Amino acid sequence: MHIDKKSSKFTPLFNNRHIQTILGLIATGPKPVKSYKHKRILIKIPEGKLALDCSFQKEKKAPTLLIIHGLTGSSNSAYVERMSRHGYSDGFNIIRMNMRGCGNTINLTPSIYNAGQSSDLQATISYLIKNKHEKIAIISYSLGGNLALKWAGEYKTPKQVSSLTAISPVIDLEKAGNASELPENWLYKLKILTSLKSLIKKKNLHLPKLYDLTLLSDISSVKDFDTIYQTKKTGYKSIEEYYSRASAINYLKNISLRTLILTSKDDPLVPISSFYNKDLKNNKNITLTITNHGGHVGFLGKSKEERYWSDIQTLNFIKKKL
Repeated sequence: MHIDKKSSKFTPLFNNRHIQTILGLIATGPKPVKSYKHKRILIKIPEGKLALDCSFQKEKKAPTLLIIHGLTGSSNSAYVERMSRHGYSDGFNIIRMNMRGCGNTINLTPSIYNAGQSSDLQATISYLIKNKHEKIAIISYSLGGNLALKWAGEYKTPKQVSSLTAISPVIDLEKAGNASELPENWLYKLKILTSLKSLIKKKNLHLPKLYDLTLLSDISSVKDFDTIYQTKKTGYKSIEEYYSRASAINYLKNISLRTLILTSKDDPLVPISSFYNKDLKNNKNITLTITNHGGHVGFLGKSKEERYWSDIQTLNFIKKKL
């Protein structure tokens, strides 16, 4: 592991981690250029279909950013939109992947998304390669970061994929779940559980009786939700098995792809202790940037030039690896 001390010198717009987190979730960034438009493409997976929201450059050989949202997010999440606008303005094709059930795709698969569905990312990458995308860089956020890092440790990296960036990635599902239970994180927990319960209700409209709605009242934590709805419907024997098999932390040693992990010491949802890991430390393909402030998927800089600091760091890293 390489620790990027220079990049970790981040001057935040706000030191408060909750302000950073909340503003980071709603700030959409610069206005898009006139040619920035997107169309939805559906690709097949064994269990149904996935939706990709795509914005293509006129230049056919333009490099491609494959962007993966986080928990309760979608291709329309503000941080995804912000990164997309920056990347498109820099000459990249943009592919925004929706995880199962997200981005108005509730009817495309029988199951909802979870942290371990790296095969969906593999299917997306295979589709892009088949359609002549020769230079692909992966950008992932939060739970999407777990998905991407797990994929990188599981699958052989195609030559067309040049780099992976994971911003505020969840890499230890159990630790992240415990963090959401802290009293100061009540607002995040409320948002997460409201979103997840809503997803189950919507899924039930399309596939009645797939999920037992009477169990929703028993859910008061993310771990409760995972125990009741994730383990029983996705082939895991227990919550312990799900957290072990789906957590990216157990795949870090196998990553051969050039990877940037960007995280903050004050992230309220991803404990910094997750990154004090020997497999991460011993993997020379991974660059770890840790800032003192930035919250969760925040990283709003004080100066106008570095207002969207994580976007700048990500694009700089990607351009060096193309």
